[in-house]
Amino acid sequence: LSDPAPAPSGGTSSAVRVALASIMPADGQGMQKIHYLIMTGNNFDAPQATSARDNTGYTGFAVKFDDAYQVAPPVTPVDVTTNRGTQIWQAWQGSGWPPVQLRTNETNGDIRLYLKMTNDSCRGSYKAGCTAIEYLRDGATGNDLTFELGRWYRIVLATRADPSAASSSGYVAAWVDNGPLPAAEWTGAVGYTPESEGGQAGTIDGLSLSFGMYRHLADAPVDQAVHFDRIKYAQTKEEALPYYTAEELAAMPTFDDVDDGYCSSNHELKDDRGKSMRFDSPFACLMAVESDSACIASPAAVSFGKGARAGRCRCDKIPSCSINGKGLGDDGFDRLSVVWPPQ
Repeated sequence: LSDPAPAPSGGTSSAVRVALASIMPADGQGMQKIHYLIMTGNNFDAPQATSARDNTGYTGFAVKFDDAYQVAPPVTPVDVTTNRGTQIWQAWQGSGWPPVQLRTNETNGDIRLYLKMTNDSCRGSYKAGCTAIEYLRDGATGNDLTFELGRWYRIVLATRADPSAASSSGYVAAWVDNGPLPAAEWTGAVGYTPESEGGQAGTIDGLSLSFGMYRHLADAPVDQAVHFDRIKYAQTKEEALPYYTAEELAAMPTFDDVDDGYCSSNHELKDDRGKSMRFDSPFACLMAVESDSACIASPAAVSFGKGARAGRCRCDKIPSCSINGKGLGDDGFDRLSVVWPPQ
């Protein structure tokens, strides 16, 4: 996690728009699918499901639900036995259902995203006990994230396959907008035993990663379009993180170091275990402050830790306050004024 970085020098970006209409496909079955392959599972750098190879792959992309995206009407509630909603990313092994998917849940009239994981025990049918669902949530509050129409979100997905129920070292995680905590994190048995190690015919060694739209028309009998941009595959989260465009950077706040200390009426951001959270940049601190109801909105300043308190983040609870903590010196807090861009 770091300060926002612009697009590579001289680089250009053209987003991919994927759209599905509320028209029955020619086969009459109702399945609609447009996918773009990012990485084939036959590539050794892809996440492998063999006993000899245990690697984590990271997929990064920016995604935007079109301004005219029609939220699907309520259908049967999402659970582990169904494939409800629209899939926008998947990891597939050449045979069977995708062992990892990122799908929408639109049953509440908004858009939430969830990860769905499965393994050999559920091959051919999702069921409780061997299929798991993890919603993308706000790392600070634990509430499900909702995704607005017309706004770009930067997502990184981590995938490590392990079909073995005995070891269950498979790992799936998601980060949204470079948040300090994963929006979703799960461990367990995921993926299928490859044909090369005695698994079902057609099951390849690695996970093929792709993005796009995949849905059943009965679940979403509406017109929908999703935009994808800045698509990456890498071996680390940092390398896979989609860059910011010049327009996004221009709309972001900057900081001036004006003092030491923190507001006399302050709130320190902590995780669900009560431990002080650590952020890699003032920008990440500010983004977390903006989503924490204990902090004032659009603050004029934040306090960012240094030295022994490096990365800790304190916000103001009231608009005007005296400053404490100046005596902590190099192990205290920088008092940073926030320069918000013109609206």
